[in-house]
Amino acid sequence: MKMTRRGNIYFLALEPGESVREEIEGLAARQAIKTGIIDHGIGAVERVQLAYYDLQTRKYLSISLPEGGQELVSLQGNIAWKDKKPFLHAHVSLGDRDGLTRSGHLVDAIVHVTVELVILTFHSLEIGREYDERVGLPLWNFPGRERSKN
Repeated sequence: MKMTRRGNIYFLALEPGESVREEIEGLAARQAIKTGIIDHGIGAVERVQLAYYDLQTRKYLSISLPEGGQELVSLQGNIAWKDKKPFLHAHVSLGDRDGLTRSGHLVDAIVHVTVELVILTFHSLEIGREYDERVGLPLWNFPGRERSKN
C-alpha cells in the first residue's frame, strides 16, 4: 500500500494482491484511527466476497460473483472499533466487462489492478460497535449516549 496524509485525510493506493479489508483495518490499527469515513473508493478487484444481511434469519447471505476482475465503481463505508480492534463496515458497487453492476456488503476483495481510497478520520471521536438485539448485528455505539427507544 502507498499512503499519504494531509491533516485528518488519508489517501491510499492499494496494490495488486492486497486484501482491501486487511489494508484498511491494518492502517486504522497502526494510525490509531478510532473513527473514519471512507468517502471515496475506486479501482479494480478480484476474488470478491459480498453479502446481503437477511434480517429475518439474522444471517449474511453470500453473493456469488463471476471469477476474474471487477471494476470497483464505488466503495463507501466507515471504520469504528469492535472488540478492541478496527472494524470496517463497507458497501461496494462493482462492474463487469459488460458494464453490468452488482453491489452489496463487502466481506473482502483482493486488489486486481489498484484500489484508490480517501479516508476522513476523526481521532478525537471514538465510535464503537455494540451488539444490538433488535437486528442481531453490532451497530454504532455513541459513548455517553443512550439508544433511542423510538
